[in-house]
Amino acid sequence: MEGIHTSILSKIFALDKIPTTIKEWYDKTSRFDAQYRRFQEISSRNKGFTPQARKTNAPRYIHSPRDPNAMDIDHLTTEDRELCMKERQCFNCRKIGHNARDCCSKNTEGSQYQGIKKTATTTRAMIRNLTKDMSTEERNTIIREAIEEEDF
Repeated sequence: MEGIHTSILSKIFALDKIPTTIKEWYDKTSRFDAQYRRFQEISSRNKGFTPQARKTNAPRYIHSPRDPNAMDIDHLTTEDRELCMKERQCFNCRKIGHNARDCCSKNTEGSQYQGIKKTATTTRAMIRNLTKDMSTEERNTIIREAIEEEDF
């Protein structure tokens, strides 16, 4: 049974009477194999023979290469990364006891605005969000101090 194709085996086992002798097995497998080959010949004639396209192992999606001049400002150097891994330190805060994905120092208020395009509207929304729990007097003080600073 090891040399018989699985589709032929499934047809034989679907029969009411399963063959019990080698001759019966040979007759049944020969008959189903001949039927299969005949079916393939007829179906290829009806469709018209078209050669199969040759499959390649080329990747379907090729991403654009990374800009060599791009700055990796948030990434560790290879040496720092290896040191952190060796000493089991967090990649963000360099403390022992947790991984970077569980780091509490990455969830600071400033990091929630990373990746947002800074326009006047979004900046006002960020300031409102940061000061929403403050009293009116505290908000006015912060705004007054910010305006008085030269680099604001």
